[in-house]
Amino acid sequence: MSWRGAEATCRNATRIGETQLDGGTPSATDRLHLASCAVCTREVAGAERFLGRLEVAAEAAMDDVPAALADVGASRWIRRVIVPATMLVGAAAAGLLLAAVVGLRLTPPVGDAPTLGSVATAEERLAQLDLTCAPLAGATRCESRGPDHVHRVTLTAQGGGVIGMEAGIIGTRGGAIDLRGADDLLRRLTAATLEGSREAAATGWLAANYAACADTCSADVAGMHIALERRADAVILTVEAR
Repeated sequence: MSWRGAEATCRNATRIGETQLDGGTPSATDRLHLASCAVCTREVAGAERFLGRLEVAAEAAMDDVPAALADVGASRWIRRVIVPATMLVGAAAAGLLLAAVVGLRLTPPVGDAPTLGSVATAEERLAQLDLTCAPLAGATRCESRGPDHVHRVTLTAQGGGVIGMEAGIIGTRGGAIDLRGADDLLRRLTAATLEGSREAAATGWLAANYAACADTCSADVAGMHIALERRADAVILTVEAR
């Protein structure tokens, strides 16, 4: 029974029910009335269940916000408000909070570049390829050195996400180096750095274009700008999120 329908049975039901939805506290007179009115007691219980369901729905939506889409500061603020039931005041406030959460799920943060993957994950995967990573002026550089060359990956980051990658096999003595198998190594470095569909698109482009790229070549693929440079002393792949 709704508060409007209950009004025919008890004239206080609508007012008491709306007070509960608005987060108000029943007056002393209303508390006395509730002690003896089954209709109003039932309507107050219904309002409490309604607010509880809104809280659960908002919390579930918050748990499902993708990290790549949600603004971290806003997410933390909403969670602080949603989680404590005592802070969820009134149906209007609950509805607004739930709308804000749904908005986070649907709208990417304004001004943030799309990411290619996680810096932490990339560092972990590159370490498995025997590269050692260290911070470098707003970026991360990962390297392993051979007798006449270096394997190097430089990650440009924003908020813990990779927004640019430069991977290369680069000579260190000023002359030509043996670059046999360089395409496979670049593929593995790219797969270690990028994630999901970006990884598949970039490694697929590299496999399809490496052999035919005699000097430099580039393309825009799956929200990325990819460029490959081949020289006698180096081969370098650059990937930037767009």
